[in-house]
Amino acid sequence: MKQPPLSLIVEIQQKFAARGIHGVVDGSAVLASLGLVEDVQDWDLLTDVAPEAVQEVLEALECRYERLGPAGVFRAAGLFGVSAEDHAIDIISRFTIESLEGLVHIPARAGDQWQGPVLARPQEWEMAYRLMGRTQRADLRRVAQVARD
Repeated sequence: MKQPPLSLIVEIQQKFAARGIHGVVDGSAVLASLGLVEDVQDWDLLTDVAPEAVQEVLEALECRYERLGPAGVFRAAGLFGVSAEDHAIDIISRFTIESLEGLVHIPARAGDQWQGPVLARPQEWEMAYRLMGRTQRADLRRVAQVARD
């Protein structure tokens, strides 16, 4: 399995937790934890706190980051691109996707812990992938759930 180093994403989650902030790793990390994909290209961290709270944590950690704007169907209160060694970390505050039904918030609810980080719940990521039009990824999660049941 190929994945970026875990040290900074774990450190950010720990700093969040110390400040009472809930944050979960999502996207391909959730699928990798279920054995559904081999590679994780980057880390994405979701939180439901205000962007200012995220910025305070990043500054306390002395991370290099930039504040990014919305792109495509993605809407969020804040998006931060963090520069980490040889990979990127995106931190998304109040993740929302624009869909045909309107704006849909994807909550940052804790699922399992995997190799250190706390992950998002798979069912939220199945929904997110469907809303993004990434049905192949969503179907992977559905097949894994059916196989377990």
